[in-house]
Amino acid sequence: MTTHAPAEAFASALGALLFSAAEHAPPPNLVVAYSGGRDSTVLLHLAFAFAQKHQLGLRAIHVNHQLQTAAEAFVRHCQHECATLAIPLEVVTLDVARTDKGLEADAREARYAAFATRLQANDILLLGQHADDQLETLLLQLLRGAGPLGLACMPASAPFAAGQLCRPLLSVRREALAALAFARGWRWIDDPSNEDHSLARNRLRSELMPVLLRQREGAAEVLLRAVHWQAESVGLLADLAAIDLATVATSEGLLQRSRLLALSAPRQANLLRHWLLRQGCKLPNADKLQEFLRQLAAASDKVTMQWAEQALRVYGDLVLLMPAWPAAIEQIIVWSAAQDSSAPVSPLVLPYALGALRWQTVAPARSDASPVLTVRAPRAGETVSVRWQTAGLRLALPGRQGRRELKDVFQEARIPAWLRPLWPKLFYNDTLVALPGVLVTTDGQPTTSEASWLLQVEGPLFSLATALRAAHTADPQQGN
Repeated sequence: MTTHAPAEAFASALGALLFSAAEHAPPPNLVVAYSGGRDSTVLLHLAFAFAQKHQLGLRAIHVNHQLQTAAEAFVRHCQHECATLAIPLEVVTLDVARTDKGLEADAREARYAAFATRLQANDILLLGQHADDQLETLLLQLLRGAGPLGLACMPASAPFAAGQLCRPLLSVRREALAALAFARGWRWIDDPSNEDHSLARNRLRSELMPVLLRQREGAAEVLLRAVHWQAESVGLLADLAAIDLATVATSEGLLQRSRLLALSAPRQANLLRHWLLRQGCKLPNADKLQEFLRQLAAASDKVTMQWAEQALRVYGDLVLLMPAWPAAIEQIIVWSAAQDSSAPVSPLVLPYALGALRWQTVAPARSDASPVLTVRAPRAGETVSVRWQTAGLRLALPGRQGRRELKDVFQEARIPAWLRPLWPKLFYNDTLVALPGVLVTTDGQPTTSEASWLLQVEGPLFSLATALRAAHTADPQQGN
């Protein structure tokens, strides 16, 4: 891999991206992530010239993390420079939530989240990372013990939110950017946080990188070439995982445990990582992933793995991904009913991102297997609520004698035992009228003189149950 002059590299990287989409999309809009520092200043000016030449839309976003006293000075500088070039600028002010990941990681996540919410379908987000940033990332990943995916470092382009991101200066050394900025007389502000050696990247930049690059002539290009080979390896591993996924996945997108275990151990891990990434998940660490695969051979539905906000669970011969929901829910939520019983009420958003319940006046068009239930409208004086803790509850069902235990109803509906404590139950006063997405009880049936509403369910809980039911229909041994 060879490094390039800034303008040449910018035009080459962005031109390749535009050419690949030219036949299928209108000209994109360029969105510059503009911090006010030297690198993003070069990016801004190159983007300005490129947009003018090719008649593209251009705007900039400045993120104020409010983490240093110079933050407002950066905002004013960016506003002035963008006004001089007549580039629309949006300033986004953040309150960075602190976690145990560290300040750098927290600020980066907040910044990218801000970019994501502002990117539209035809936008290309331009980021100013350069070749030296890539080298620093490589060393940081090596010190973390990263595998090929981490050692491939930052991609030059990738889908991002509703649009795409592009790093058009990734083949350009820092010194070339500095030379161009000085030669053109462009104005920037030096970020004082770059001198904070408590930050890992700054320590590596000032202490380790100069020593490493002095070891041989062309060391930077050699290391960047290694990044390129890692990126190629990641692509090949993804191709292999896609081949394996075609034989291991069910039509509902779940994994079959027996077929996963038939692969070699490295291919199991490779497939699992690929499958999780396709679903937008952050990957668990390697030790946790290996431990899950080790336990997977046990014929037990108790094999689980939880990390971040996700969990893997085994159900019969299925491996499924789900949010890291709690084991049980103690809440009772009152769902405000309309005064006019012929009108629907506001949707009810369930806790822990389980999903939502929604009343409809007409049957919606649906593509999944969760039934839309016809429930009588609440009578005068009845309070509508959703509950979870209902120990000892027995149900009267239409067309059946006596009452049935709730666990038997769930079992007949093919809802596994570990999902049942999370399932919402719809009550009028203290009377159970429906299990949303499953059935209406005798007490919830409308009479011929009563108004009725249509109860619709949506969200991860119900989608997961639908996928499990579909897998069982295709193979009755699943989940037994």
